[in-house]
Amino acid sequence: MNRYQIIIEYVGTNFKGWQIQKKGTTVQGIVQEKLSKLLKQKISIIGSGRTDAGVHAIEQSAHFECMNEISDSLKFIKSVNHFLNYKNIAITKIKKRNKKFHARFSAKKRIYKYIILNRVSSPVLEKKRVWHVRKKLNIDLMLACQLSALCVTQAVGSAIKAARRKKGDQLDCWVDLKA
Repeated sequence: MNRYQIIIEYVGTNFKGWQIQKKGTTVQGIVQEKLSKLLKQKISIIGSGRTDAGVHAIEQSAHFECMNEISDSLKFIKSVNHFLNYKNIAITKIKKRNKKFHARFSAKKRIYKYIILNRVSSPVLEKKRVWHVRKKLNIDLMLACQLSALCVTQAVGSAIKAARRKKGDQLDCWVDLKA
């Protein structure tokens, strides 16, 4: 068996999250279906983590095993994306890995980005990508609060950069405030 790591990006608006569910379309379900079709065998993929319904991903790592060796990665990416792109999913990279690699347990870093659009007008271009808050936010108070697991470490212009440590992995979290 050959093990491959894939890097995936997707617009999560129309999905019930990453992980396969009894009801609803998921990113994992679509990618497995299309990989199985292309490779002509049942493929199961393991993601580096799960996303909730409606959440987008830029560089989510996953891995799968297959009997055939994928010798032309560029051709493979073009072929699988032919089936995935209409669902707003793309595989951007593929790399052959050894059996020790595991998308979830080999991950060293996870980055989350939350965007708050702070203005009166409703967003048009970023409608599904921001949290729209009409009321003027008190940035100084937000910096002082250090809510729950977030530890605010730096303020740069209108962006709050926060970081948290979890089980030895680095977890970066950005909250961008757009006015």
